[in-house]
Amino acid sequence: MALKICPFCGNSEPKQPVSILGRWMVECGVPCGAAVRDYATADDAVMAWNRRIPASPVPEMEDKVPLVLYFATRADADEMVAAVQEAFPNRVWRGV
Repeated sequence: MALKICPFCGNSEPKQPVSILGRWMVECGVPCGAAVRDYATADDAVMAWNRRIPASPVPEMEDKVPLVLYFATRADADEMVAAVQEAFPNRVWRGV
């Protein structure tokens, strides 16, 4: 199964699945280090990695740069997403 590009930095060659202590992961590597971890099989890790990219690109998003934010709690993240969506209701939002 082929790996899709990194959804954060656009790296077209993410690292192939690797097993660490019997659990599988896929990571971007250089430049951003994004990863999916802790899957039972290599195929599960690849499927998780590939789900992070839309099946068909959204044309109006082609020249945009992804923004990645980390929050202390899910509630904090949900509150921020709601505020941004309210402020910019006509934007395309994709969660990863």
